[in-house]
Amino acid sequence: MPSTTPAPQSRRRARLLPGLARPPADHPPKDGRRTATRDLIHRAAVAAGTAVLLLGPVAAVAGPATGAAAATTVTGAEVFAQTSAATSNRADTVPGANAPQLPAGSHSWKIVRSANRTGTVSYLDAVACSSSTDCEAVGYYRTTSGASLPLAEVWNGTNWALQTIPNPKGSTGSVLLGVACPSATHCEAVGYYTNSSQVQVPLAERWNGTTWALQAIPDPTGSTQSQLQAVACPSSTRCQAVGYYNNSSNGVSTLAERWNGTTWALQTTPIPAGAIGSTLNEVACPSSTPDCEAVGAYSASSSPTVTLAERWNGTTWALQTTPNRTGVLDSELNAVACLSATDCEAVGDDLNSSNVTVTLAERWS
Repeated sequence: MPSTTPAPQSRRRARLLPGLARPPADHPPKDGRRTATRDLIHRAAVAAGTAVLLLGPVAAVAGPATGAAAATTVTGAEVFAQTSAATSNRADTVPGANAPQLPAGSHSWKIVRSANRTGTVSYLDAVACSSSTDCEAVGYYRTTSGASLPLAEVWNGTNWALQTIPNPKGSTGSVLLGVACPSATHCEAVGYYTNSSQVQVPLAERWNGTTWALQAIPDPTGSTQSQLQAVACPSSTRCQAVGYYNNSSNGVSTLAERWNGTTWALQTTPIPAGAIGSTLNEVACPSSTPDCEAVGAYSASSSPTVTLAERWNGTTWALQTTPNRTGVLDSELNAVACLSATDCEAVGDDLNSSNVTVTLAERWS
């Protein structure tokens, strides 16, 4: 495989200017605004029954017998469950001495051993759970030749195990960035791959409870680079994936595709007036309604990057007005969760006037 294979890109974008740069080929995805900690944890996970899984690459993991740290980067998984063990409630365990914290002694995070491809560097970007004993995690790993290949693992309530997952024919690099599992026999994973013409195109794969299989998924006309960054599936016949693509004029535009149980189809998404770059980072679709909420960011030539939200009403996507703090240099929404069509929480970050990145949360009601 050529050493010039494009490196995987993070779901999160630093700046939304035309011609987004790629990270060096020998480094994991990085974002200039985010800290090293943000780089280590690519993707948060969601609750499943009494357990919550948190996935991402970790630089060192304690060995099962001696407690010695591993020498190479491996995927790590942590499980959050009820426990009687005491947890620290010291003010210096989180940034900011006045930050609110959970009471000590009620819950804790524990590391559980996750699987890794032998002799490679591995990353898990997303996880979805249909129950506390059935979870799917996806990401990518690098071969010894430097090629990136899709990675999938399954949790059975006790252990993580590697799964066989196909790589598109002719691909010179593939990455999975999002996964959703409406049931134990249906998961959708999305991301991107670089084809034999060295063009980055969307990637979608489906788990049927037994095997992973590639799905045909369209690429926008005139696209020179595209990727799907997240997917939400309220049912096995209704999935929504979002991301971005570079259009023929080298501008960055939002991308949305919909699964109807049979095929993936492109959708039209509105672009904010004056935007020269826009992306959708995450999507949520409550099961009780046809609605979906997608969040991200956009930038204009004369203004900083600002938050972006769009709503799907079952027929069309429409822009929503989102607030931005006064005086910030950069704002972005990275994740969203919705209990209903009128109850959503979105989170991200601001780069303030002191050039410090701080948390951002917004609510739709």
